[in-house]
Amino acid sequence: MIKVARQPLIQRLSVLLLLCSSTLLHAERTAELPQPLTLEYALSLVDEEHPSLMQARASQLKAQSRQLLSESQDDMSLSMQARARWVQPPSFVGDEVLDDHKGSLLLNKPLYDFGLSEKLQQAARSEAEAMTMYYQSKRDQRRVAIMRAFYDVLLADQENFRDNEALATSYIAVDRLRTRRELGQTSDITVSEY
Repeated sequence: MIKVARQPLIQRLSVLLLLCSSTLLHAERTAELPQPLTLEYALSLVDEEHPSLMQARASQLKAQSRQLLSESQDDMSLSMQARARWVQPPSFVGDEVLDDHKGSLLLNKPLYDFGLSEKLQQAARSEAEAMTMYYQSKRDQRRVAIMRAFYDVLLADQENFRDNEALATSYIAVDRLRTRRELGQTSDITVSEY
């Protein structure tokens, strides 16, 4: 009974510890941002871990490994085989045990495959180049997204500044109209229309 009560408590404490540590790591990460944030710094974060970039990079590395594999298929291969065996001949031949060992060294090199290896290598090179371009495209898309977000924030700040100025200007104008109304220089209708 005591073990059953401790088990959920230990699990809850471990989950709480994980949540606290992830919160602290997130707080530490956000504390690293410079004030004010510059476009150069934001663009320096392009190569940070991002799922689409990681996937594109993995595809690029996979295509490069396929290229290396296709190039190695046409190379020479060297293999060695060895067998140790003792043969006991039939009893009518004699009681001697005969050695029947074998050692082989094999060197293989395809002589001609009607251009198949060359075409496979060319296809693998093309795929590797395409995946490199795909990765660069994803990286450029991320740069554009970061720049768009950066400029959207700047634009929002400018719009906020403009709206605050317009509000302050309107408030001053209304305040002057109220003062003029109190002095009898304008009517209540003019003030309410503004």
